[in-house]
Amino acid sequence: FGFNAGSELTSGAVAGAVVANTQIASVVAATTWLILDATRNTVPSIVTVVNGGIAGLAGVTPAAGYIPVQAAAVLGLVLGVGSYYSILLLRDRLHIDDALDVSSVHGLPGLIGALAIGFASKATVNPVAAPDALFFGGDASLLGEQALACVVVLVYSAMVAAGIALAVRRTVWAHNTIHGLDILDHSMRATSEDLQLPSEASPLLGVNGAEHQ
Repeated sequence: FGFNAGSELTSGAVAGAVVANTQIASVVAATTWLILDATRNTVPSIVTVVNGGIAGLAGVTPAAGYIPVQAAAVLGLVLGVGSYYSILLLRDRLHIDDALDVSSVHGLPGLIGALAIGFASKATVNPVAAPDALFFGGDASLLGEQALACVVVLVYSAMVAAGIALAVRRTVWAHNTIHGLDILDHSMRATSEDLQLPSEASPLLGVNGAEHQ
């Protein structure tokens, strides 16, 4: 709330709309995860709700100051469903090792939220910066601009990530990564050896130790 609403640097109607949109989208996304995980695993976990809420917060952040509250609720639903099934796709089907499911809980929701501006932006929410988008009688120009911005950010992020990975590969030995950089480089443990995670936790959440082997 401080990041989203605080970005206005003033109090007023836009800041109030940002607070409401942030709350609504995160709650709807968290509830969506709760329902989906309950239908899939019978007993959902509190971590499920937290992950869903984070996905909602990440996704609504780009659009919070431009869309009406009704659109924020719909956006929360889309963010919840999209991020939940994205984890199933990346981890269970494609077997991609994504630490903390950042791509699904932060990356994809951020893209969806950015594109949502081109669909659901409304001038009455933010008269200075928000023209009416497609769903409110506007044209597709704003959606095109948002899509282009998403592509630019994806390309930039991929280039920077590749550069960092190359630098790490050239400076960190494989032996060190296997045995742990925390011990070999810093002479201390990043996690407790006694930490035992519950085996009954939902596999989707990534908190079951077996799922990360």
